Amino acid sequence: MMRHGFVRRAGGWFTVVALATAGWAQTPAGRGSTGKATSPPSRIRPAPPATATHPTSRNARSPRRLPATLVPVSSNENRAGPAGWRKGTWMDQHSSINRIGQEHPDLQVVLLGDSITQGWGGPWRSIGSSAGALWDEFFGDLHAANFGISGDRTQHILWRIDHGNFDHIDPRVIVLLIGTNNLPHDSAADIAAGIRAILDRLARKAPSATILLCTIERGKTADDPVREKVNAVNRAIRHMADGKRVRLVDLAKRFIRPDGTADPKLMRGDYIHFKKAGFRAWGKMIRPMIDEILQPTPTGRPQTSERRSTRPAD
Repeated sequence: MMRHGFVRRAGGWFTVVALATAGWAQTPAGRGSTGKATSPPSRIRPAPPATATHPTSRNARSPRRLPATLVPVSSNENRAGPAGWRKGTWMDQHSSINRIGQEHPDLQVVLLGDSITQGWGGPWRSIGSSAGALWDEFFGDLHAANFGISGDRTQHILWRIDHGNFDHIDPRVIVLLIGTNNLPHDSAADIAAGIRAILDRLARKAPSATILLCTIERGKTADDPVREKVNAVNRAIRHMADGKRVRLVDLAKRFIRPDGTADPKLMRGDYIHFKKAGFRAWGKMIRPMIDEILQPTPTGRPQTSERRSTRPAD
């Protein structure tokens, strides 16, 4: 049997194999020899651990880790009161949404997002509502459901899609507002990548749906430190909307005034969440778009978003 040694040379590692299993190679007995094992040459080193990576050149780089916005993960939120839940944990909310899909497989419209979306309230959920009766005003005549969960970031939405939220439904419309909770933690590029990943997931899990993709709005004034990142994310969002399968809902047109300040009549004091008037403004923006998508064509069937009407195998 042979052992491997490694020699460090410019440009990387290479292997030396002429090492005996009992130790380093011995010098043959004879003139000038002691007959004892010699010390290993100082330039020869033991094999590196199997888990270590050794680039073969100075320019080689280790694989880049995915940003957190792209790695599906469940939330550890368990503060029912601050989160706007009457009881339970985030996982309880997730499970209740899965049950809604199982019990109402013919849902037409789904609102998907974080606490802003959760604020609509709606049937079948144990959540508080900032919108009051506005859910019934804007969605009561539709078979619609609220899939918003407080505190969610893009990675949580990805996890929810992967773990049942759309396993039993293929809605015609999905209203998506997500990314606000990522702002303190992630770069604009990473947040945009997370939103893009959600759109890709939904294209597979809900192939009949048209996505109404909402911009994110946060910050009181134009020079608010968070606004630069918000604007960068929204520029990316606008490029994701193709006007067909993904349609833009530019909330800035209603929530941001010409001088760049957020409208205090529509947004609460944290300039993140909406007042009741804000939900009304949002509803007035999306309901005509929903009606257009659901409007029957001359054939008597609802308009399609140029996707397959049956869910592909996952």
